[in-house]
Amino acid sequence: MNSVSVLSGLSASEVLSKRYGDVYKVARGIVAYSKVIKVIAIIIGGLIALRSIGGFSQNDPGFAVASLAIGIGVAVAGFIAGVLIAAAGQFMYATIDTAVNSSPLITVDEKSSIIVK
Repeated sequence: MNSVSVLSGLSASEVLSKRYGDVYKVARGIVAYSKVIKVIAIIIGGLIALRSIGGFSQNDPGFAVASLAIGIGVAVAGFIAGVLIAAAGQFMYATIDTAVNSSPLITVDEKSSIIVK
């Protein structure tokens, strides 16, 4: 028996199940955060691009083109940042899945209940 299970009164599999469950929550949070970043980037980029309409209506094509390009650039850059953050969350999922599946301290039933949560 390891020192963590002796101190907490839980078995090693219970301690690992809780730990893996917590890490899965972190991974889900990272993926959710990436979705928020992508949506905000598209909204901000869209608002900047919409400002280009004012340039066209004021016969200022330079402003309109620059505003449109900046808006598209902000949206694309933010979306790419969101995708990279989502990839980090998915990588964390894969790492946790590997750790759970290769753990000799957890039974097959416990492994499936941890991964399904």
